[in-house]
Amino acid sequence: MKKRVLAIVLAVFLLAALLTACGGGSDSKYVGKYYMSRIADWSAKEYADLFGISEQEAKESMWVELKSGGKATFFTDDEAEEVSWKVSGETLTLTAQGEEMSGTIKDGVITFNLDGETLELTKG
Repeated sequence: MKKRVLAIVLAVFLLAALLTACGGGSDSKYVGKYYMSRIADWSAKEYADLFGISEQEAKESMWVELKSGGKATFFTDDEAEEVSWKVSGETLTLTAQGEEMSGTIKDGVITFNLDGETLELTKG
C-alpha cells in the first residue's frame, strides 16, 4: 500500500513539473497580436478617415505579434520584420538588428513614445 501511495505522489509531482515547464512562463499572457489603435493624436478611426481607408485597414497597417519563446513580428509600411521581445515589469522591449525600442505593456495595450509621438497597439 505504501508503494502505491508513493507512486501516486511521485506521479502527481512529475505531472506538476511537466505542466509548469510547458506553461510558457509569465510572458505567455502577453502572447498575441496587437493592432494600431492610436497614432500621434489620431485614433484608428480618425486615421482611417484622414487617409480614406476603412478602420480595419488602419488597424492592420501597423501591428506587432508577440510569439512564445521571445520571438515577434513587427509590421509597418507593408513590411514585416522579425524581432525579439522581452518584458520586465511593465516595460516591453523589442530588439531588431541590435536596435532596441522600449515601451509599456499593460492591460492588453502596448504604448511606444516615438520622437514625442504616441503609438498604441491594442491586443485583438
